[in-house]
Amino acid sequence: MLYRSLCKASVRFYHALMSDHAQRDDLDEAIASLLLDPPCTNTAIRRATRRIGSLYDNGMAATGLKATQLGLLLQIQRLDNGEPSIQALAQELSIQISAVTHALRPLLREGLISINAAPADRRTKRVRLSGLGRSRLVQGIKLWKAVNRRLEAVLGSEKAGMLRELSDLVASDNFAESYAAGSPLQHGATGQYRTEA
Repeated sequence: MLYRSLCKASVRFYHALMSDHAQRDDLDEAIASLLLDPPCTNTAIRRATRRIGSLYDNGMAATGLKATQLGLLLQIQRLDNGEPSIQALAQELSIQISAVTHALRPLLREGLISINAAPADRRTKRVRLSGLGRSRLVQGIKLWKAVNRRLEAVLGSEKAGMLRELSDLVASDNFAESYAAGSPLQHGATGQYRTEA
């Protein structure tokens, strides 16, 4: 309801800016078509992601970390014996090296990690948790678990499981391949989805 009200307010705003009636009609039609079936999946997922992200961020506020930062500390600790290269982190997180470097800066500034050149290849930079970083990770995991259990209780195990399953599906290579091919995913006998042949 709020979303529809915002869209209507946007239409009124654009009407004030545009003097050409044809443009106004085109805009009205475009916005109206956006509100019809099928609903916008992107908008729904982004709204849900913002809500869930804020629940985890609020739950971990005592650590001074955001949920994404806790996730980054966790990945650092679990990859390559706790000393992954920046490139390995980027690959694991499926993001660009520049994005990883940007995400590491506040952790470095807070003294939670160190970044050093690898002995074998000085061009390769390796990341490692400091003692403070390990301590903050342990504290963050406890708080994260509490938020996770509460979210599971509120949604119910079945719905929470469905949410995770659908999220994993959309993040999968099979989904990307099916989308690129324009073919629907088929549910296999093993419970896994695959691209329709």
